[in-house]
Amino acid sequence: MRKPFEITYGMLATGNKRFQNFIIDSIVTTLLQIGFAKGGDMLYGIYGIKGFQVGPPVLGNIKYTILALGISIVYYGLFETVNMRTLGKYITNTMVVNADGTRPDSMRIFLRTLCRLIPLEFITFFGRRPVGLHDGLSKTLVVDITAFREAQIKQANKENNEQNSNDEQG
Repeated sequence: MRKPFEITYGMLATGNKRFQNFIIDSIVTTLLQIGFAKGGDMLYGIYGIKGFQVGPPVLGNIKYTILALGISIVYYGLFETVNMRTLGKYITNTMVVNADGTRPDSMRIFLRTLCRLIPLEFITFFGRRPVGLHDGLSKTLVVDITAFREAQIKQANKENNEQNSNDEQG
């Protein structure tokens, strides 16, 4: 586990990168949703079990809505718990961290994932700071990995220099 340290504005992923993450992850989850729905419909066609039939992604299709929500929860929850990153975050070189720079635990990621389901939550990104409602409620941030790692190295070097200085004086 990483040692806590202050996340500065310069380490945060830009609004542009956050938007790219949103678009990429939306495409991935939509493709997964359609794939699972088509797969369920094919199984219904083969076996005739009504429970497999999902139907098209139209307003009012409860089965599809439940499938879509489930896939989103699993996608974000699994990727961010295991890797601190989704496919979108891999492409944009960003990752999720706690507000103190440490790795988020699975419960914090689960809360973050559930908060994404709040209707119109994406509007919270239109402010000056690229931090959304799901970040604030879960006390997580999305950081640019390069800037984050550089800050970690600077902090470690500073601590080593302070330690060496204390050793020389003592």
